[in-house]
Amino acid sequence: MRVLRGSSDLNPHEMVTYRYWMVVLSLLKDGIPYGVIQEATDDEISILVGINAALKQKENEDMERQAAKAY
Repeated sequence: MRVLRGSSDLNPHEMVTYRYWMVVLSLLKDGIPYGVIQEATDDEISILVGINAALKQKENEDMERQAAKAY
């Protein structure tokens, strides 16, 4: 897979396809059912991605604070 090796010679169709599947797989990994992903609008997908990113960031910050308190 050229994309995973960092090749930048993708055509626009390949880039859209790659981005689509990366988003789908990311949402599936975060526990969003495939049916929900299929039925969601582009705006709803953007909201889901943003919320998941914010939650992950908060979890990481909380873990860092807890680790700092432990020392």
